[in-house]
Amino acid sequence: MEVSEREACLIVEAEERFMKLTEIREAKFMDMMDAREKKHRALFNECMAKGMSNKYKAFHSKHSKLNFRVADLMIKPSVRMMKNE
Repeated sequence: MEVSEREACLIVEAEERFMKLTEIREAKFMDMMDAREKKHRALFNECMAKGMSNKYKAFHSKHSKLNFRVADLMIKPSVRMMKNE
């Protein structure tokens, strides 16, 4: 095997490892976001059961919705802030 072929193989292997790590990180992040959303939903339901005031119900229901996609996180923070307004 020539040097250039070996270098090409090493580059391909590195890219494959990087993609696998990226997929693992994305999966862990989505699991974390799901767990966070479940926690917030449980807290919200508990507060609703206790008869929380309408002011806090409205605030909590607005701020407890976590609908992120990985693509949203790749957007510049200033653009994300504009999208959330």
